[in-house]
Amino acid sequence: MKKPLFAVLGLSTTLCLIIASCEKTTTTTSVHSSTTTTGSTTGSTGSTTGSTTGSTTGSTTGNPPGLYNGHLVKYLIDFNGTQSNQAQAEFWNSPQSISITNNTNAATPDAYAGTVSLNGTPLNFFSGSMSYSDTSNSLFFPPGSWNITGSGGIPAFSYTDNTAIPSFGGFSSFPTTFNRSQNLVIPLTGIVGADQIGIDLQDGSSKVLHMSVAGNSSSVTFVKDSLLKLTPSINGSYVVYPVKYNPQILGSKNFLFSTFRVAFKDSINIQ
Repeated sequence: MKKPLFAVLGLSTTLCLIIASCEKTTTTTSVHSSTTTTGSTTGSTGSTTGSTTGSTTGSTTGNPPGLYNGHLVKYLIDFNGTQSNQAQAEFWNSPQSISITNNTNAATPDAYAGTVSLNGTPLNFFSGSMSYSDTSNSLFFPPGSWNITGSGGIPAFSYTDNTAIPSFGGFSSFPTTFNRSQNLVIPLTGIVGADQIGIDLQDGSSKVLHMSVAGNSSSVTFVKDSLLKLTPSINGSYVVYPVKYNPQILGSKNFLFSTFRVAFKDSINIQ
């Protein structure tokens, strides 16, 4: 399992992968990792004493606008029908932008927030990466009741995020065989409740292409120039993760709550 996601998560680098080695285990995953973004596109919930900071769908890539002192994530991993709920969090002393398409626009997390728990389950703190991650594999949500005891510049707060996990209709529209010499167009169907959709294409030998588009996009295209970077393989795979964002102001600080689904499809024939 890569641990540098969403070391542990890397919410500060790129929300690109929950990825390759998750085919072997679904313990601690990374919801961010740095990859190359290639291709082209076609085409708030919760209860607290805080307030929302506005819309999260301001670009064709679906990236959330604004600057945040923390990113708190809950997600459902679905690998060939085997499901697991997990959570991660990172915090910054100075507000940062958060993006799953650009690995340079968010700094490495540098703030300790005290104890962080979700639905009463404490998340483990990893001092090397300054990040929090669940290792219990016992979480259930929604709702997701976060409790942060706070420390330094990160205030103590409790917040219940009722955001539903985005739905995904499956991989029936995804090609199971494609040729690297032609553009790969993937129809996006059956995705509901997402502000953003991330798609990773892997060749089975650690090479990954990433695309992220707004949640209402009808398709995504990986251009042939980028596909040629992949190695021909019968062990290729797709990773799809529709994301719903929920920005909140808590203790005068901006925090971004994210909820997403991660779905895997393997045995893809890359020619």
